[in-house]
Amino acid sequence: MLFRAIIAARDAGLAGRLAEILEPLDVRVEQCDSIEEIWAQVAKESTDLIFAGREMFNGDMIELIRSLRGLPEAPDVVILAHHETPSERAAFLAMGCLAVIYTRLPKNAMQGVCEAIITRRRRTLAARMSGLSTDQPKLSDFVSLSPAMQSFTEVARRVATTNTTLLILGETGVGKEWLARAIHHEGPRSSGPFLPVNCAAMPESLLESELFGHEEGAFTGANRARRGCFELAHTGTLFLDEIGEMAIHMQVRLLRVLQDRTVRRIGGESPIPVDVRIIAATNRDIRKDVAEKAFREDLYYRLSVVTLTVPPLRDRHEDIPELVDNYINYFRNQFPHCASGVAPDALEAMIAYPWPGNVRELINVIERAMLVSPNEQIELADLPEEIRSHSVDLQSAEEEMSEHVLLTSPETWLAEPLPKLLASIERRYLTRALEIAGGRVGKAAELAGIDPRVLYDKMKRYGLRKEDFCEQAARPSC
Repeated sequence: MLFRAIIAARDAGLAGRLAEILEPLDVRVEQCDSIEEIWAQVAKESTDLIFAGREMFNGDMIELIRSLRGLPEAPDVVILAHHETPSERAAFLAMGCLAVIYTRLPKNAMQGVCEAIITRRRRTLAARMSGLSTDQPKLSDFVSLSPAMQSFTEVARRVATTNTTLLILGETGVGKEWLARAIHHEGPRSSGPFLPVNCAAMPESLLESELFGHEEGAFTGANRARRGCFELAHTGTLFLDEIGEMAIHMQVRLLRVLQDRTVRRIGGESPIPVDVRIIAATNRDIRKDVAEKAFREDLYYRLSVVTLTVPPLRDRHEDIPELVDNYINYFRNQFPHCASGVAPDALEAMIAYPWPGNVRELINVIERAMLVSPNEQIELADLPEEIRSHSVDLQSAEEEMSEHVLLTSPETWLAEPLPKLLASIERRYLTRALEIAGGRVGKAAELAGIDPRVLYDKMKRYGLRKEDFCEQAARPSC
């Protein structure tokens, strides 16, 4: 974040020396001569730090400091004292001041103190803005049995250690923001803020002010200057969710920031340098939008230095058992006396279900089932009807697949050589398994009781393609 600090000291030399120390630390400095000027400045614009000389205070200091700390941005107050008195230092800290700086410190010592104060403030605001729980997102959360997901995670790990601009593509509910948070927290900017902005969740005029900030009086209702998200995310990551919904004229402004690495507030005259990593995401077909002139081509190429496409859950059904176990364990810590496992038929139904809402839908289903289930396990009856309808009776499936062979006579079998007959039976068996599994090789292999790699080899031998068995209504492609 780009910080704003107020220095209020009657010693002009001290104020100038402190300003020289703070400005290289990405801090904009305003100097005041009185408490009244401090209030005028904080009323005008958000403030992070107030460095105030001991001589500036008179009257009820406790109430004054509490009032400053009670502002919406809760600026930290640092007292500048010409004499180091332990009892007075303790009194100021008890009032809510962040620190007391002895003004006769050598410049290098004062610089070290200021750097520590800035670092502490940055960490506090980064945690506040990121809005995270104690469980930090990790790329290991995306560990998967799916080859497509394993390849995706490998690329994500490589780009996480860089400052490269990323574009994350994927359907609603696949975990695009969770991935962006994981990349941020495992990257070089993890100590900075992670600031998410949903470009589709606010009106166009509000989004412009939210991203770029505004000056006092820039428009009706702008009673004080406000920093935008680019300034707030300084040294960190700005996550632009649903970037495909952004209006064209906003795309032009965003492109300018990406090119120049500076922002200009609404109503402002001076460009403000920012150091921000951009991660954008969308569930739209962004390439189609570019072709139809609904999204700027130059901005697309700026954002898509690296593109990560999160596979939908229906293309990695082999991950569902582990995901179900993980979320059951997660919710067990929140709900007392709830289920601790899942019944086999309920798990089979969840594996067979196409999950149009992806991982988000799976999480909601597990949470609901654990709340309503009176049993030690989540039963099939605890699941929503649309999932129960996908349950598969394995014994019936195997009987159905072998029915044709059982109804033919031995004389018919002897009409063909044994290897050819066995190959014919095996092909029919595997064809039916793939039909029941809707083209999902992992599920078909489970039905057939063989390893998925063995099934792939047999499919190649018999000319079977998984695409030919996809459920057309719910799964246009595999």
